[in-house]
Amino acid sequence: MKRRLRYGQALLLLCTAFLIASAVLLWSDCGAGGWRVTTQRSDAPPAAASEEEEGPAGLLPGEVINLNTAPVEDLSRLPGIGEKRAQAIVDRRTERPFGSVEELVEVEGIGQATLDRLRPYICVTP
Repeated sequence: MKRRLRYGQALLLLCTAFLIASAVLLWSDCGAGGWRVTTQRSDAPPAAASEEEEGPAGLLPGEVINLNTAPVEDLSRLPGIGEKRAQAIVDRRTERPFGSVEELVEVEGIGQATLDRLRPYICVTP
């Protein structure tokens, strides 16, 4: 009987040690810093999505570019805006910041049709 009791106690002690060690490892992984989640963006569009739903190829869905703060690289991602027009936008805002999106037509090479196409993807903040 004593022999069975020793095995039972040893088994209980090992199980307790395992649970404590597991709790310590779990706590150290998520206690202070929290869980770390990493994501990966796929450049391949979903099969059923249209360009209207996800926007131009150079922009993320829902992305809006500020005409007064965006660098040339970001401005050139807009549909119909290349590096030359993006630099013209930067030159214009250096002289005088944009007060509204409508002032974009003051940039050479950008007309009302281009402005209408860009309107969902641009904004202006002072």
